Amino acid sequence: MQELKRTAYSDMRATIIGSREQMCIHPDIMKEQHSVAKIHMCKLKLLSHSCHFYNRVERQKDSPAIKSANIVDIEDLITLGMTHKFCPYFMARELKHESDIIFMPYNYLLDLKQSELLVFKFKICFIHRTISFDISEKELCDMKEIVLNLEKAVDEIEIKKNLEMTTFDGSYIFEILGKAGINEANYVLIINTIEKIVQFLSAVKEGPFQRRGNGLQLLQDLLQVAFVSVSTDFREKIKRCYKVHVSEEEAKKTTDGWLSKAASKKRGRVVSYWCFSPGFGMNMLLRQGIKCIILTSGTLAPLQPLISELELKADVQLENPHIVTKNQVCVKIVGKGPDNEPLNCTYRNRHNPKYLSSLGRTILNFMRMIPGGLLIFFPSYPTLRQCQDHWQQEGTWSSMNALKTIFIEPRDKNSFNNVMNEYYATIDNPNSKGAIFMGVCRGKVSEGLDFADMNGRAVMIIGLPYPPFKDPKVILKQRYLDICHAKDKQFLRGEDWYSLEATRAVNQAVGRVIRHKDDYGAIILLDNRFNATLIKSQMSKWLRNRIELVSNFGAGMRDLKLFFNNAEKMVSKRILTLYS
Repeated sequence: MQELKRTAYSDMRATIIGSREQMCIHPDIMKEQHSVAKIHMCKLKLLSHSCHFYNRVERQKDSPAIKSANIVDIEDLITLGMTHKFCPYFMARELKHESDIIFMPYNYLLDLKQSELLVFKFKICFIHRTISFDISEKELCDMKEIVLNLEKAVDEIEIKKNLEMTTFDGSYIFEILGKAGINEANYVLIINTIEKIVQFLSAVKEGPFQRRGNGLQLLQDLLQVAFVSVSTDFREKIKRCYKVHVSEEEAKKTTDGWLSKAASKKRGRVVSYWCFSPGFGMNMLLRQGIKCIILTSGTLAPLQPLISELELKADVQLENPHIVTKNQVCVKIVGKGPDNEPLNCTYRNRHNPKYLSSLGRTILNFMRMIPGGLLIFFPSYPTLRQCQDHWQQEGTWSSMNALKTIFIEPRDKNSFNNVMNEYYATIDNPNSKGAIFMGVCRGKVSEGLDFADMNGRAVMIIGLPYPPFKDPKVILKQRYLDICHAKDKQFLRGEDWYSLEATRAVNQAVGRVIRHKDDYGAIILLDNRFNATLIKSQMSKWLRNRIELVSNFGAGMRDLKLFFNNAEKMVSKRILTLYS
């Protein structure tokens, strides 16, 4: 939104649609930790007319403060909402009716639970609901019977005990639901009953039912997805594109590593309902009358397999070079540490103490040459923790922290903003030597944040972030693609997709560094597997011809220092020429 304000189109009206979690300013709702509770508490306050922020939306939408703001970002709406005491969440939905451009997360369009298609389909069900949320004894008894029958149907599924997974075609979900008494004739009624029960539970502040209902909410979500259409064609596509996976819950361990007493009892079961065709969601989107779709990203290549999977007809295809010159980017593969130990973060080697020590010393040496902020991305959180523990034990961690303050990406999203603000503040501090932000590929930092200029002068990638190869979802995705490839060679094979998933995550992560035409930065790939022809061919087009293998560690450090010296002089000269 800020970039749009800087363009020639700044006179257009634009708004952005976000979640309650991002935009709600009601103090009672903001205290809730779980998003489901926030949603239902919000609905309760609306139905009882007790949210004074929502009550002021209608009056404030035509006020000068709103009318004068053409392009409204989430932060802008929250500030205006706090000042004028209206709800930013619902104000955004009012503003969209008069907007030339509406921005929203892609899942709002593609997720069947989020899309406007569902909102329109089910809004009739909310019209006749009473504010008191009275639930009859019969409704409760019927719902209890459905849940017990569903549990029984799942328990009766034979779980395969060997290496083979217990999976079924997507249509099997209707067989399970049918045994529980849920079908296309009564699913809307059941969804409404669940909605009333969860709303009631969300209002309970004390007692055994306090803030319960998350499990019922999951059932409601499942029904909304499974019954989004009841046509024969839809059922056939579900059979082809979805899989039902049934597994036992993992045994819970105590803090000392032993299995808990509860683990010896019969464990519960997990039913997963997974779609493996992105074209499934795109087709649902196209049914809403979309006339034109533009897909743009730095990680779409190779284009043809993507187009095939999305089941789109792409009349125009374009793959651009980067806007920066070759002197603004330095890309190095470091295959060995300063002690000549191979850097290879495979599953077997990542526990090797020699490798971990050499990796730590490699980072410590290179970071001396890097000004400002340094981003380090690991393939997973366990690998990050393992490296942290090892480096702390041998003293490497304290040496790193003495050079640049270390920040670690939190898994708790509530503390995420605080950590990011501390990182940026450390970079801005003139007395600081910079900071390190350690995160994971596919994490929030690696895919969605901007580290322009001194906030990110270099990014280091530890290993290749392959998906966990024993994960049932990964195995089933590969099998699905192999079947598609056998019918249409434009589809990727399963093993090619597996490799591409790793490099796409890397391409996302390295894109954090170069954010505008005058920016510059280094990309350091700390794994000798990056030198493989296949991996290099899957890197973003603007990187491929710039990748260099460091054959001598000392020479690699000198090259990096020389790069930063020259890049700083070049960019300073360009800016000076521009403003002189």
